[in-house]
Amino acid sequence: LLLGLALLFLGGSLYFSLIVTRPTIPRVKDSGLFYFSMIRAQPREEFIERFENLTHQQVRHDLLSQVHSLAGIAQHKYRRNAIGLNFLLASLYFWALAQLLTVLG
Repeated sequence: LLLGLALLFLGGSLYFSLIVTRPTIPRVKDSGLFYFSMIRAQPREEFIERFENLTHQQVRHDLLSQVHSLAGIAQHKYRRNAIGLNFLLASLYFWALAQLLTVLG
């Protein structure tokens, strides 16, 4: 039973460790010029031309929008990483308890 719980928590840790590397980013229709998929979707010269035609206010708005998006991604990753670590610690606890009971019993 204890080893089963250890394996269950180890599986949870592995799951959260894997999904933390694949953040889900909602698609935004007008995500601004600094969004990486918007950059790659445009031919190089078109991207450069669009960038050079931006006003300082537009550049600032797009940059702040990206900062906000990246903060959300970082928060999401941190939360999932913390959950994965908690599952790993629980797994180690149950494994150690099972080993201790095997030695003593």
